[in-house]
This record gives sequence, C-alpha cells and structure tokens, in this order.
Amino acid sequence: MNVKLKKIVFSASILGALFSSIGYVFAVPTHAAFITYYSDASKTTQVGSRVMLCNGARSMVGTESPFVEIETIECPCSFPQKNRDNC
Repeated sequence: MNVKLKKIVFSASILGALFSSIGYVFAVPTHAAFITYYSDASKTTQVGSRVMLCNGARSMVGTESPFVEIETIECPCSFPQKNRDNC
C-alpha cells in the first residue's frame, strides 16, 4: 500500500470513530420521563403508563391516550451538565 493511500485510510478511520462517538454522546437522554395515561380529561382512571429511563431503557404498560401527566427528572450524568463531579 502506498503512503498516500495509507493516509486516506487512516483519515477515514479517524473520522469514522469521531462521528460514531458524537452520535453516542447526543443519544444519551438528559431527563428520565414517567408518563401516565388516563381515560379522559378528568384524569381519574389510569389506562397506561410509560417509563423512559436515563440509560435509554423504555417500558410501556396498558394503552396510550391523549390525556397525560408527565413527570421528568434530570439524569445525574447526562451531557451536557454543569456538575459532573459524581459521574
């Protein structure tokens, strides 16, 4: 392999690694979400729930509806974050 081709292959591999790392960083959630679905606007009868965790895991139980309550909490080690001392 000549020197010019080696430089091109090396540059391409560096760029590939860089772009795959950037994709991972931005895929990490900044908040966990806990969603409760209700049967109607009175929000007295729960029909389903969804959880989306900081590690990207998701779970759904029951059914979705347009009548929701959403609670979010900040993920402790998400990016970007001001205080990352405990991560």
